[in-house]
Amino acid sequence: MQKENINYDKLIAYAIKFNKNIVIKRLGHILEILKLQSSESLNKLKTQINDKYYVLDPLLDTKETYKNSWKLIVNISPQEFEKTGTT
Repeated sequence: MQKENINYDKLIAYAIKFNKNIVIKRLGHILEILKLQSSESLNKLKTQINDKYYVLDPLLDTKETYKNSWKLIVNISPQEFEKTGTT
C-alpha cells in the first residue's frame, strides 16, 4: 500500500478509539520519524499516552536503545525506519 493512499486522519481516529497506549505510542513514533503527519495530528495522539515506557519492538534486542517523547524504549534506529519508509 502506498502512503498516499492512507487516510491518516482515520488511522489516528481508529488508534484513539482502540484506546491502547502501546498502539498509539508506536503509531505516533512511526508517523513522526517518517514525517507523515503534522505536529497537530501527532499532538492528538500524544494527548492519549500515559507515562509508562514500552519497548518499540519487543522481539528485537534492547542493548542499544533511546527514549523519546512518545515514552518508548526505541530499539530500531531512525535510519532503519527511513529505509523501510521508502520501500
